[in-house]
Amino acid sequence: MHLDDDIKGLVKGVFACCGILCVIEIVVGFLISFTGLYAFDVTIVIGAVGGTLIGMICFIWMAVSLQRSLNAAQNGGAEVRRGVQKGYTQRMGLQGLWIVASVFVPFINVISALIPLLFPLLSVIGWSGLKLKLNRTVYNGVILAACAAVGFVNIYTQLLGCWV
Repeated sequence: MHLDDDIKGLVKGVFACCGILCVIEIVVGFLISFTGLYAFDVTIVIGAVGGTLIGMICFIWMAVSLQRSLNAAQNGGAEVRRGVQKGYTQRMGLQGLWIVASVFVPFINVISALIPLLFPLLSVIGWSGLKLKLNRTVYNGVILAACAAVGFVNIYTQLLGCWV
């Protein structure tokens, strides 16, 4: 499937931002482990990388679905809505499988596996800030808020002792 240049640019930017957020999540998890709240191990890295990959797969799947819908709409297709709904259902199914796997597979940390499912959303916000050339202070605030949210969720859930 050929993607329009606008969609390709967005996908590349989101993939880069997701990778950066994944590294930030792993580093924040490592640094928090020095407080003694939990032990940093390979399950955190597996969860973070796996969750990021699932989020990225779902995002590219959405981009392809969007491109197909745009192509069908140009051709006067009546199948646009059904195609969009089918793609949405499949993406949610994939994310649901990842959530179930992260809960029941012992070598995946649940928290570090679920946080990256938000990375495409945070990346779109960050990438849009770059593309729109927002004030640098606003863009830094968005990135700082994203990093703080990832760190806060990690600390909060670890303090509660959830899924350790």
